[in-house]
Amino acid sequence: MNALWTYLNSTSASEAHRAILTDALSHPGWDQMYIPSYIPAYVVHEIVPLPPLLRLTRYRRPDLQFDEVPLLSARLVRDFLRTVSQLDNLRTLQLGFPWPLTTVSVQVLRMLFFSCPESLVEFKVWGNHDEAQKGMNLELEECDWDFGQGSLALRQRPLYCLKTLEAPLKLRLYCPALLLCPILRHCPVHKTLQLPWVMSKEDMQAISRTIWDHCPGNPELSLSKFNSELLTISRQSGTLREIDFSNCQNLQSTTLRTILTSCRALQVLKAQDEFSEWTAISLRDAVTNEWACSKIRHLEIAVRLTLEVLNIKYQGVSMGPNGDLTENPFKTTSLPGLLALEDTETSQIRFLSRWSGLTKLQRLTDHFQ
Repeated sequence: MNALWTYLNSTSASEAHRAILTDALSHPGWDQMYIPSYIPAYVVHEIVPLPPLLRLTRYRRPDLQFDEVPLLSARLVRDFLRTVSQLDNLRTLQLGFPWPLTTVSVQVLRMLFFSCPESLVEFKVWGNHDEAQKGMNLELEECDWDFGQGSLALRQRPLYCLKTLEAPLKLRLYCPALLLCPILRHCPVHKTLQLPWVMSKEDMQAISRTIWDHCPGNPELSLSKFNSELLTISRQSGTLREIDFSNCQNLQSTTLRTILTSCRALQVLKAQDEFSEWTAISLRDAVTNEWACSKIRHLEIAVRLTLEVLNIKYQGVSMGPNGDLTENPFKTTSLPGLLALEDTETSQIRFLSRWSGLTKLQRLTDHFQ
């Protein structure tokens, strides 16, 4: 079970990783820890005890690693949050949750983020988080089972060192903005942002305003795995360098057109969905206006081509297996070939010339519908 792991480091990456023996750090009251009855026996058998704060903080090595520490109860969560908050040199925190413990309370996610110290550079959490999951007693005051370790302490200042923020892609919330906006306010200089699918336009607008107000002039904001409402953010920022629409469904052609014609600093654009035939830009939207993203170096988009829109005649033929001449399917023709076809209205080869200004383009992936 390697689904849950926490990678902690201080400032130096030159020293080799060193694992801390958890049996030497086991909690003096571990036998009193509560494990819910619905957890299968084979999972409980493989649980590694969570090191307590008072023992863990004695170790100041640059690299610490913990494997298979499922957060099963409020006691474990409180102990873990208190431990993380005291690691003053913590730079990277990555958490996953082992099956069948893939669903964790949103309350835990919120408390975990605000327990991280100001030294944090990278925060990544994956798994499912459910608002309906039974809440835990995670109040700041000390509880009876804290074994004298003190109350919880939540960070009040933003994470000015944070560069990467990746939240779970599956977040079952009635109002995601209530969780995401407070977190984003504490990430003023992040460079890579990956948030869960947000279907509500109101939530997306609230998240957009938060990013706009609290992340000014961010030159390397990477937006991954969003739905089409991400257009709101792309219109607000003229400094976007990377946008990833991978696995988006029903991405509008006008959304891609707006990005191509407005994001001047854009270097990477990915917009592919193998399950949807509508995540594509029409050729009309692609060539109507001049592209502003002349610095683009990686372009991965689907182009929707139709004879009616192009107003062109196509007479391609190929040799069949029996020597018969048959017409080539329209979809099998290469992208440069179609873009170089003559425009019957102007009698000029005009479409391919639209790409001539992309002098830094290194990779182009084509797709036809």
